[in-house]
Amino acid sequence: MTLDTLRIVKRLKEAGLDERQAEAITEVLRESRELDLAQIATKADLALLRAEMQALRTELLGEMDRRFAAMDARFAAFEGEMDRRFAAVDGKLAVLQAELGRLEWMIGGVGFGLLLLIVRSFWPGAP
Repeated sequence: MTLDTLRIVKRLKEAGLDERQAEAITEVLRESRELDLAQIATKADLALLRAEMQALRTELLGEMDRRFAAMDARFAAFEGEMDRRFAAVDGKLAVLQAELGRLEWMIGGVGFGLLLLIVRSFWPGAP
């Protein structure tokens, strides 16, 4: 869409302005219109912006994938370490359970021996 500057000058002169004033106002109108049109994005501008946004999206998704993969690797290592530690604790618990079983037998034997001593002290002739 073009600006008909000749027609604008003519109308301003008809409104009582001299030619120099009419031409100055028309020039200002033309310049302001050019500035406004310079701010309008074209289809090519929008296509370029879309392509840049898509490239940025791809880059961000790639970075997120890399970071999540690194986190997965760290969690897997952590999980392996926890499994190793739990296995060690399970082994120690099994040893403790076995020792507690032996201790129960020992306490039972000592208790039985004390019971025999008590019985013999009350009944000296008892076996």
